[in-house]
Amino acid sequence: EADAVHWEQKECYGEGWGEGRDHDECMQEGVHSFPTVRFYSKSGKKFADFTDERTPAKLLGFAEQHATPHERPAPLEETRMEQPVIAALTPAAPTAAAAASPVKVIEYLAKSCPHCQSMEPLWKDAQAQWAAKAANPKVQWEQKECFAQGWVPGKDLEECKRSNIEGFPTLKIFGGTSPAAGEEFSGPRSVPNILSWVHLGVPLPRALDGDSAPVHLLPPHKAFNWIQDGSVLVFDVTACSEGNKSPAEVPWRLQEGGPGDLVPYGFATLLSDLPDEAKATVFETFVDDFFGPSEVPELAIVFDRQQQLETARQPGVACPPGQAMAQWILRNKARPHQVFLVDRDEYAKKYQRLQDAAAGTERLTFPSEIVEDGLYLGPLQTATSSAVLNGLAITHVLSVIDHSDHPSADLYPVLKKALPWMLAAFAETPGARLLVHCAQGRSRSGSVVIAWLMCVKRVLERDEKSGSPALFRAVMGIVKHLRPSIQPNYGFACALENLFHDEGALAPLLMGIEAFLKTPGGRRWQLALG
Repeated sequence: EADAVHWEQKECYGEGWGEGRDHDECMQEGVHSFPTVRFYSKSGKKFADFTDERTPAKLLGFAEQHATPHERPAPLEETRMEQPVIAALTPAAPTAAAAASPVKVIEYLAKSCPHCQSMEPLWKDAQAQWAAKAANPKVQWEQKECFAQGWVPGKDLEECKRSNIEGFPTLKIFGGTSPAAGEEFSGPRSVPNILSWVHLGVPLPRALDGDSAPVHLLPPHKAFNWIQDGSVLVFDVTACSEGNKSPAEVPWRLQEGGPGDLVPYGFATLLSDLPDEAKATVFETFVDDFFGPSEVPELAIVFDRQQQLETARQPGVACPPGQAMAQWILRNKARPHQVFLVDRDEYAKKYQRLQDAAAGTERLTFPSEIVEDGLYLGPLQTATSSAVLNGLAITHVLSVIDHSDHPSADLYPVLKKALPWMLAAFAETPGARLLVHCAQGRSRSGSVVIAWLMCVKRVLERDEKSGSPALFRAVMGIVKHLRPSIQPNYGFACALENLFHDEGALAPLLMGIEAFLKTPGGRRWQLALG
């Protein structure tokens, strides 16, 4: 209906880039690029940003897509049973193309390229480690020679051209969950990072029930970031009880999350073997009660036990409960379109100290864990909460809240002080955990974290082109994956794209980082960032 959507304009900046009448609201919502078109649900929760071609038709379609509510099925009496019923999922047969298309990991290289020569032992080690683990699905590892020794055309040059390869080495994965054109590896080059990237591109093997939709394992710290961001549906199939009743008497329930819970907002616990009808009611009730019909997240997480997750990797074994729930979601719901399995035991163990510190307090805001057990990024509230600082064992706090967030503000004076201070913190304190914050944890603190990671990446890869805009976009993508709300303003983004323009100014810092990475504490960073 015409009056179902309210169209409003907010003035973030006036003429001459002076603060507009809605400047504070823009900053609070993390808007730093213009124009930004954003859809909000009736509850006021952010749902989606408009990223399509700027035409009236596209904009109207965007509004209609997100304003249309989803129908909710009538409640089913079968959801509260005296005895659980074994789920019988209807298998979804894979397409012929998917069945015939093996997963391939391809390295495109040039024989005279020094980066390719450095990559060679990493490539062989990653391939050997993948093959050595029997639970891993079969993957074909191939190398394509784009240029031979002396930069003469290699035997695979034409194939390299068809794949639009412009830099060396380039790693791509084809098949599995990857797009038709393949998915390129963009992280730091290390064996752990390569193997994690391959895992994300390879679906779990088909279980006996014939599942075919891709489900992936997610590390606890990434699950923590997404959960705290409030951008995922969370299901727990490890337990379901209410008061003195046994799980069989209460096969599912919704829980209002709290500071001491795994999830700070609402989540669903359910008996592992609910029938499909019950799963439907759990899903719809969960969405309606905690998100709203038009706010279904694009991602979902299913907690399961470690033993069950190991079973999920073994061919010829019945589909474990977490994977069964994930498969049901992917088969029956347009959103979320990605579902991840998380080891509940590992997650609870890793964040037990934080949960204990948060117990009995009001609902807290947590920072994002950018580098596991090392670097955190968040808003002001995270730096002023003793429960957060103690729970995450934070040793150092860097505040950039006093610096202006205006696009015309100079970022370099902040980086000149912040980056050497960060190096000293990590180098002088074994196991240091550093929190960087500004007011919202989006622009200023995000820019500092990106700059630090760009410097570390430059040293690790010894890449003369690492100051290019392409590197900034790559690092920005890594950080945004872990903290979706991050958004350096236009001026800061331009500064980061030209971070290494003055090579001499950063030379002492880069030399210090190089020396630090050779220490025991630095080796931990090498494993994390390559």
